[in-house]
Amino acid sequence: MMGQLREDHDDLEGALACFREGVQTLGPAFQRLPQAFAPLMQALVAESVRVLKALGREPDFEGAEAFLAPVVKTLRLWREQSPPSPAGGV
Repeated sequence: MMGQLREDHDDLEGALACFREGVQTLGPAFQRLPQAFAPLMQALVAESVRVLKALGREPDFEGAEAFLAPVVKTLRLWREQSPPSPAGGV
């Protein structure tokens, strides 16, 4: 991912911008068909939060990181409605 590359070059703000762009670009498709895009969206959200913490910030779902709010809500609903993984599954 481009965000990881930017992070490797000590550009955390640039990395966050890349992950934000990924979340925003994938967002509409994810909202329509969460089961198809949940794994990728979970990774993008996790990377966004991790980089925010590396920057010394917490996600502010009403401020600068408001782009995460609808995605996190859909991920939570998707997890609640998804059947559990088979034993030993990932």
